[in-house]
Amino acid sequence: MLAPIVYVVNTRWFSFAAQDPPVWTGSIGIAFLAPAIWLLLRAHADLDHNWSPALEIIEGHRLATDGIYGIICHAVYAAVWLTVIPQAVMIDRSGDEYRAYRGRTGVIPGPSKANG
Repeated sequence: MLAPIVYVVNTRWFSFAAQDPPVWTGSIGIAFLAPAIWLLLRAHADLDHNWSPALEIIEGHRLATDGIYGIICHAVYAAVWLTVIPQAVMIDRSGDEYRAYRGRTGVIPGPSKANG
């Protein structure tokens, strides 16, 4: 959560992650990730006290049928799938180059596989 703030303060600290991707990749990412983030936040807000970080039934739980859950049954899963779509687009557009990149870095943010 602090990384964007730190980046604004001093961009040189993130020079290790410098890349030169094609311009269209940012557009694809924004087109899918912005709605995914909105959907995830909306889903959590609509769940209110029915959401917990652990899979558990809390006293007073009720079925969420209002808000986004009045439209989408599994809103959190839908948000996750929106993040999967850019992966498929990247594989389609860049093929083996993207597969190799993903193999070096991993799909989930964290330490690079190449760096241990």
